[in-house]
Amino acid sequence: MSQTVLVTGGAGFIGSNFVHMLVELRPDWRIVNFDALTYAGNLENLAAVEGNAQYTFVHGDVRKEDDVERAFAAAKGSGRLIVVHFAAESHVDRSILSGLPFVTTNIAGTQVLLDAARRHGIAGLLSRGHAARAELALFRQQGRERSPRPRRGAHARP
Repeated sequence: MSQTVLVTGGAGFIGSNFVHMLVELRPDWRIVNFDALTYAGNLENLAAVEGNAQYTFVHGDVRKEDDVERAFAAAKGSGRLIVVHFAAESHVDRSILSGLPFVTTNIAGTQVLLDAARRHGIAGLLSRGHAARAELALFRQQGRERSPRPRRGAHARP
């Protein structure tokens, strides 16, 4: 049975490293990356996987039902579907300017995704905190303390 992983927010720092990890550790799995490409998302983070036949990018917003449905449609196929949810507003500095994007993305967007997962018969959904800890555990198993990929875009450090 084939395995497909729908990753929301897969162009951000954590999400893109998760995609790279999946490509490396599970080369036979299909990966559908769904991202709005806001200030935190950057496709340069995924340049190395762009030509991979198992990888698909879907541009869209987790807050919009039609976009989420397009992502699920791209992930459909034979086999099991896992949803890993990284799409979130997470930069505290930006919340000082306005808290509304945090509420609409982190709460309403997650609800849109959960509703779609229920409609599509997805039994479980792995969210940002759980997935980040799982990624770190896998890197530690491989003898690495951190992701080998440098930060780019909004997450870059001087």
